[in-house]
Amino acid sequence: MRDFLPQNGRLVRDQHPEDAGFVDVVHPARATGMADCECEGAVDRHSKVFGIDNLYVAGSSVFPTCGHANPTLTIVALALRLADRLRSVAGNGAVGPDAPYLRNSN
Repeated sequence: MRDFLPQNGRLVRDQHPEDAGFVDVVHPARATGMADCECEGAVDRHSKVFGIDNLYVAGSSVFPTCGHANPTLTIVALALRLADRLRSVAGNGAVGPDAPYLRNSN
């Protein structure tokens, strides 16, 4: 809670909350945002970079929007999802520019 932030060695909860400093942590995200089309983001729903064969991005940069809470679990979930997809596609022998996972799947 922001009203519990230390201010000059004391808590400001019951004194002057307007004097509390704002503390926040930055979680960089959205640099290569996930979208349904190239005009709105850099990667598709499968984390594949639009227009570049066999290039995928994993990390908070693919978030479609920026959040506030710690993104670690979401990053891990997206990375595991991508790993599963790549493993299943590679297991089917689908490689090269004509592989189904390389085409836009909108």
